[in-house]
Amino acid sequence: MTRIKLLPIHIPDEGKLKAIFLDGHEFCILKKDNQLYVLDDSCPHAGASLGMGTCQNDWIICPKHDIRFNYKTGDGQTEKFKVKTYQVILEDNQYYITKD
Repeated sequence: MTRIKLLPIHIPDEGKLKAIFLDGHEFCILKKDNQLYVLDDSCPHAGASLGMGTCQNDWIICPKHDIRFNYKTGDGQTEKFKVKTYQVILEDNQYYITKD
């Protein structure tokens, strides 16, 4: 398992999304209820950046076609679409994304 260190600049404000490129990978990061959630940034429908979308309730909404993804599970509003989610670890006041 690979751990990717998140710097303070990578962490969005509460309730906001941010697209980042780290370790050769594009991630979408959401800070909600003071927790971090990380998903693949690319929408599987048309490749738009989910980090440029919005968050509403339990959904990240793609900015291109309004397709919704649950930020905790990555499940799409239909079974046809899903994005990969990643575990975030907080260790010694430092956040890490874990990647298989």
